[in-house]
Amino acid sequence: MPNHKTTMRNKSYIVLFLLSFLSVQCDNSLKIKKQLLSSELAEWEQQSAILTPELNSLIDKKSALERELQGLEGNLAQYKRGVKAYMRNHKMALAAIGGGIGGASLAMDADNKFSDEAQTVGGIITLFAVGWAWDNSAEITEVVDYLNQASRNVKEAEHYHKSLISSRENLNTQIVKKQHEVRRIRDSVLLKRKQLNGLFENE
Repeated sequence: MPNHKTTMRNKSYIVLFLLSFLSVQCDNSLKIKKQLLSSELAEWEQQSAILTPELNSLIDKKSALERELQGLEGNLAQYKRGVKAYMRNHKMALAAIGGGIGGASLAMDADNKFSDEAQTVGGIITLFAVGWAWDNSAEITEVVDYLNQASRNVKEAEHYHKSLISSRENLNTQIVKKQHEVRRIRDSVLLKRKQLNGLFENE
C-alpha cells in the first residue's frame, strides 16, 4: 500500500503534467490564432494592393478629363468670339441675310446658333443694303455658308462637351465607391495588424 509521500509525489507529477499539457495547448492555440490573423491580414493587404492602383487610375482619368473639358471650353469660347468678330466685319451681308434679299435667309439653317446675333449685328435693312446686296451676292453666300458651318461646329462641340460632363459624373460615382472600398480595407488591415501585434505582446 503506497505511503503518503508516494501519493503526494504522484499528485505532483500529475499536476506538472497537466500544467505542461495546458501550456502546450495554449502555445498551439496562440500559434493558430497568429496563423489565422496573418492569413487574414495577407488577404486584406492583397485586396488593398489591387484596389489602391484602381482608385489612382480613376483619379488620373478624371484629371485628364478635367483638362480636356477646360481645353474644350476655352477653344469653344475662342471660336465663338471669332465668329462674332467675323459677323462684325460683314454687317452689310448680315443685313441682307436678315432681310431675305435674294432669298439669302432661306440658305440659313433653321436652327442656326448665330441667327439671332446675325440679325442684331446686321440691324434694320436699309435701301442702301438692298442696293449693296445685288452687287455682292458672292459675299452673302460666303457669309451664309460660314455661319451654317460655324453653327454645326458649335453644336458638335457642345454635344461632345455634354458627353464629357456625363463621363465626369460617372467617374465621380466610381471614385466615391472605390474610395469607400479602399477605406474599408485599410481599416481592416490596421485592425488585423493591431490584433496580431497584441498576440506577440502577450507572449
